[in-house]
Amino acid sequence: MRNFNIDFLRILFAFYIVYAHMGLLKMVPETICGPLLLFFFGITGYFTMASYEKRKANGQTMGQFLIAKIMTFLPYLIVAAIVTFVLMTILQMDYYHYTLSESILSSLLTFFADVSCMDMFDMPLVMGNVAVWYLSGMILGLAVTYPLITRYGHSFSKYAAPIIGIICIAVSLRLSGTLFGPYTDFGGVTKGMVESVGMICIGYFSYECAVNLKKIKFTNFGKILLTVIELGCYVLAW
Repeated sequence: MRNFNIDFLRILFAFYIVYAHMGLLKMVPETICGPLLLFFFGITGYFTMASYEKRKANGQTMGQFLIAKIMTFLPYLIVAAIVTFVLMTILQMDYYHYTLSESILSSLLTFFADVSCMDMFDMPLVMGNVAVWYLSGMILGLAVTYPLITRYGHSFSKYAAPIIGIICIAVSLRLSGTLFGPYTDFGGVTKGMVESVGMICIGYFSYECAVNLKKIKFTNFGKILLTVIELGCYVLAW
């Protein structure tokens, strides 16, 4: 069953992120993009956990799940990388006065970093496009966390996932002071990778919280209070 509240937030946040990256939205600082992107990692973890039992019952292996997820994200990643390659090749000749061959070589390095997901690791000459990192971060975030779900199931999502999530986000904030900007080096991996793993884990835990909340029979006052909290979350998210 679709959750229209989440679908609405997806559309709203996606449009905001696109406009902010284009420099068209000046009413709110562009640094808001960082927290909004974390929302997408979180709901991926939530829905991954929500469908876990069904995949398990159908006999889907960890490898089958990860390959299916990669094939879902990869076409978007390739298209975004191609667009980046073309634009970088053109703009670098104008802005940096590169020759055509220099610009193509530089753009190819970025293309490789994006498509191979190597932009999530701090390596010499491997720097991805700051507007594309989310896709490679999502692929690698699931590749790191889903094997733990496969091995430990709900025990991981209930107990270990929230701890890992909080630690990852706390480390990101402590070392960089912001949730904006994915390419800060955190000792071999980028900040974007750390935040991806953290928020996907929080998404796993959020699903477990939602399941337990559904088991509780709330009074009318409790329902009203939860609605107020939900509306407050929307305001804070905006």
